[in-house]
Amino acid sequence: MATGYVALVDDEDYATLSVFKWYHVKNRTTVYAYTRVHGKQTPMHAMLVPKADHENHNGLDNRRHNLRPTDGQS
Repeated sequence: MATGYVALVDDEDYATLSVFKWYHVKNRTTVYAYTRVHGKQTPMHAMLVPKADHENHNGLDNRRHNLRPTDGQS
């Protein structure tokens, strides 16, 4: 990812995720990694665990132990 941001991923997910071009998106307080899949903006964490959030509130920490399933409402 450009601009000095680094996303953390587990070794077993690296090969799958590295084929995409990633960019950062920042909301008011958090930075997330995004790519485009079939023309749709898609966050990295959703490619790993659909409807998940980051337990430690770091949107670039996409290691599976940090992703927790949600009901998708938040």
